[in-house]
Amino acid sequence: MATYEYPDYYESFHCIGGICKDSCCAGWEVDVDDDSAELYSNVPAALPMGARFRKELYKDAEGFKFHLTHDKRCPFLNRADNLCDIISEMGEGALCVTCTEYPRYFCDGPEYEQVDLTLSCPEAVRIFYSSEEPLTYVQYEEPLHDTDWEEDPFDEEDDFSDGTEEDWDDAEEELDDEEDVVDDGYSQDTVLSAEHFTDADRERLRRTLDLRNNAIRLLQDRSKSLKERFLDVEALYPEVSIGSDRKLMDLLLQMEDVNPNWTSIKARLNEDPKRAASCVGPFLEAGGSALENRMERFATYLVYRYTFDLYYHEDEKRVIRFVKRCYRMLMLILGDWCAEHQTLDMPVGDLEDCTRIFSRQVEHSKGNMDLLIKE
Repeated sequence: MATYEYPDYYESFHCIGGICKDSCCAGWEVDVDDDSAELYSNVPAALPMGARFRKELYKDAEGFKFHLTHDKRCPFLNRADNLCDIISEMGEGALCVTCTEYPRYFCDGPEYEQVDLTLSCPEAVRIFYSSEEPLTYVQYEEPLHDTDWEEDPFDEEDDFSDGTEEDWDDAEEELDDEEDVVDDGYSQDTVLSAEHFTDADRERLRRTLDLRNNAIRLLQDRSKSLKERFLDVEALYPEVSIGSDRKLMDLLLQMEDVNPNWTSIKARLNEDPKRAASCVGPFLEAGGSALENRMERFATYLVYRYTFDLYYHEDEKRVIRFVKRCYRMLMLILGDWCAEHQTLDMPVGDLEDCTRIFSRQVEHSKGNMDLLIKE
């Protein structure tokens, strides 16, 4: 049996498509996995989508991608209704892995999978902050399986590049059948069975989850102030320091600008980091228990998501350092908002926007994440 775990808000998420205020189909590169690229390349050239795929799909040193439009939109994002032409013409099963899974992410270990939503998604972060309750996590068990894709209907033997519309219709039927295998976003993950792991792997996973759960327990002890709870977690690793805000800013200045909103924030923080920092304490105090509870949820999100790094690297210091820097980075973004708006009264919608800026800037760039991990 394999154990699956996800936060309580996960099941509440549904993509809102064309009414989303910040489409995930615009503003960044669209990476296309090899299997999807093969599928797109094999759509008959005589069909409208076949011609479009041949025009928009390309490959560079990192892999397959779609050419973006002049305003950084996916070329298949329809301007009339802000919906995806690939879904409209071919069904959800034809989406590439990136588009199928986002904003979900998956971490796998021995007979275990951890799932969550990335807070760069407007609907995900709205749901996340809609509650002030401590995060809880749901676990369930299913029989072990090597992959949710029981059979690839578009393996190397299938080639529709010279086919007819009837050939493509047959392929679409296979694709529709494959969609029935997909269960609420678990389409591309792999939970490996017993023979792939050793007892040492299982012990490493146990230590990882124990540390994660202990840190979450300390963070959610509402008999203490949030500051006291942070100190309790930090006391587990007193030797880990993130240094001053100036040192953090030196790292932030080296980041690539993934989010255009971050560019102006970074400039203000670099000019006077104390301006934003001086607002953080008064802001947290003014926000009362409602803000404190939401910041507890954010800190818990970071611990739940990134402690799993221990399973891969067994370096507790790098995890704690990264989580602390991420939390402080959001605090500086919130402090900058207060300084710019000259108020400590932040609407929840602006808290969501600030969190999305952080998430998109950090969680969608391996280079930026590596900067926050380094000593």
